[in-house]
Amino acid sequence: MAYDDLLCAACSGRVVDGGCPTCRVTRQGLPAAPHLPAGALLALAALLTLLLVLADHLPL
Repeated sequence: MAYDDLLCAACSGRVVDGGCPTCRVTRQGLPAAPHLPAGALLALAALLTLLLVLADHLPL
């Protein structure tokens, strides 16, 4: 379940919107979701591609 899907028991709204004091307190206690920059994702994709090409060309 993503944090965006959490519903508040006090106001029935989404916790990430912070619609009531209970939402705001709960939202502050949630750990931050890790975000990878686009450059890191592109570098990982390039590395995976390189490894796949090398594995295809190396004799076993």
